[in-house]
Amino acid sequence: MIDKKRAGGTVRPPDPVTEDDLKPVPDLMAALKETLKQSGKRGGRKRQGRDRPPKAMNREQLYERAKRSKVKRRSSMSKREPIEALEE
Repeated sequence: MIDKKRAGGTVRPPDPVTEDDLKPVPDLMAALKETLKQSGKRGGRKRQGRDRPPKAMNREQLYERAKRSKVKRRSSMSKREPIEALEE
């Protein structure tokens, strides 16, 4: 449209939308409930890292677990050190 105007052409507004042109709006909540029913799962957050062994966690997850366990000097630790502290 911009290129047409720059080239000296005439730009017209689009034709107005009529009621016949509109499509029905899907019920998103019903679709979500149906999807959850079919999958057999309930909504909710997944517990990340709490049930995983420390060796399978990344550094951020290890830091959070060390923080909850009140491990001292955890901010200066490498990835290996909080693993050892949490396994004690």
